[in-house]
Amino acid sequence: MATENLNWIPVAEITPDDLVDILLFDAKEGQSIGFFFEETGRFVRAVDGAKLEHITHWMPLPADPGSR
Repeated sequence: MATENLNWIPVAEITPDDLVDILLFDAKEGQSIGFFFEETGRFVRAVDGAKLEHITHWMPLPADPGSR
C-alpha cells in the first residue's frame, strides 16, 4: 500500500500557501482544518473562522480518494 508523506511541517521553517486548506496543529487547541491568510499572517480555522494563535505545525491534506 502506497503512503503519502504525512510529516508535520514546522511553521518556523515553512509557511503554507495562501488560502489553501491544510491540517493545523495548535499547541492549545490541537488539530483542526484551516488555512493561512498571507495578508494578515494568521492561521484561520475553516469551520468557524476563528483565528488560531498557537500554530506550531501544519501539513497538506491527503488527496481525495478519486484523485489517485
